[in-house]
Amino acid sequence: MKRVAVAVLAAAALAGTAAAQIGSGTPKCESDYKEFWGRMASGVAKELTGAQLAQLNRYALRGYDGCTSGDERFAARDVFKRLEAIDPKTADRFLRDLETSIPAKR
Repeated sequence: MKRVAVAVLAAAALAGTAAAQIGSGTPKCESDYKEFWGRMASGVAKELTGAQLAQLNRYALRGYDGCTSGDERFAARDVFKRLEAIDPKTADRFLRDLETSIPAKR
């Protein structure tokens, strides 16, 4: 009986923690990400190649993931503003420079 009670308490504690994390910053992160792609789809994204769009999406997802996980290195709005500065004429160089400034965890 004690095992069942401990298991129920542990599950409740984990569920409460997860709910607190999900409810704390997710809606803002989600809206920032969605607004970013709304702005990109109506302009610059049309001029990028498929490979450039894929790379841009990877960086946007890093920003979104960082925002939802509470990683303070990623202020979602700053990441998205930075990504919106991409110029299709110099996109490859922009993405290479971005790789050095926002490296993925290895």
